[in-house]
Amino acid sequence: DIAALYPSIHDGVVIGSVASGCHATNVPFALPLKRHIALFGKNGTGKTNLLKELVAANLEREKPIPMLVFGHPDLGLDNPNDGGTKGLLALADERVVAYGYDKRLELSPEELTLTDIADQFELSTAMRDLWRYVINRKPKRYIEILAGYDLNSDILKLRRRKIKDPKDPKKSITKGIAGDATIDAVSRQARILARYVDSSAPPLIGRLLTDMTLGKTVLVNTFDMSDYYQGLFVRMILERLQKLGKRAAHQKRERRFCVIIDEAQHFIRTTGDRVAHFIQECRKFGVTLFLATQSPSYLPPGVFGQVHTVFSFHLNRPDMRILAEQAPLLADCRSIILRPPLKKTLGLGIVQAYGYPYPAVVKIPRFERRLSQKSGGDRDD
Repeated sequence: DIAALYPSIHDGVVIGSVASGCHATNVPFALPLKRHIALFGKNGTGKTNLLKELVAANLEREKPIPMLVFGHPDLGLDNPNDGGTKGLLALADERVVAYGYDKRLELSPEELTLTDIADQFELSTAMRDLWRYVINRKPKRYIEILAGYDLNSDILKLRRRKIKDPKDPKKSITKGIAGDATIDAVSRQARILARYVDSSAPPLIGRLLTDMTLGKTVLVNTFDMSDYYQGLFVRMILERLQKLGKRAAHQKRERRFCVIIDEAQHFIRTTGDRVAHFIQECRKFGVTLFLATQSPSYLPPGVFGQVHTVFSFHLNRPDMRILAEQAPLLADCRSIILRPPLKKTLGLGIVQAYGYPYPAVVKIPRFERRLSQKSGGDRDD
């Protein structure tokens, strides 16, 4: 009895049905959202469809978890070039809000902290002191000023130099904050940040977090972001969500968020060796991560160690070998996802999920059926 093998789990989101062979059964499969999840699949295998289905199914729950979704605009917008797929914004649900779909996202300088900058660059003590000094002097324009800083005019008197002591002409005193080499290095760092930070931009992260605390689902278009900017942006938001979760824990309140990161290898690469610990801290303070990539090779072993649910669509043989090493229970299902994603097998995936004793083959329905059902219901009215 398939239903006995895959009982309904508490606090899961139904994303499809358990499949027998290539055919869906009437046994629903719920994805648990209290532990980190990894999703793999090449382009055109149903990965984006699963993400949209997960978000839509979560919205149907009595108490949906606030979701933050980083990814390609296909998640939110219709794409006539991809078989007429529809985006989440087609649901016309006021609880779904989008950022970066109509214009490029830029940060306000006041949203960056010295810690954020130190996470991006290796800072010497002198460089850190210089950043701190200019941030305190010009909190709204410090990146703009440092990015174009002219050592000759030295408008902020940053250059360290010796001058005669006005009280004792025989002695000299040191003025300024840093040497030329330090100012030049910090200026180069500021020029990198200036590509994504605009002094005239309104606060962005604060608005985004406010929407999440109000229980909304937030879509963020990362398609136009470089790997560097995407890594910075995602990490800044996750760190602030951690703080919200930590504050709730101290007040003995439960607060949970789910963050979906499509093409998560960019975030992992820019976070570096600290990524496994960072992901561990996220779960501790109520942030569940859903890491989606095209290949399991993009996830370091330390990250796999923090993941409790692994879902995969079609993979090639080398990627399947990597997946079987990290999620051994899925090795028995390899024949399913080694098949090419044809019409019969499209949307068919395998999953080793937290709370289930056995791996499962799952069929994910097309997201677009929701819109046809909705329009059909509207006509009946």
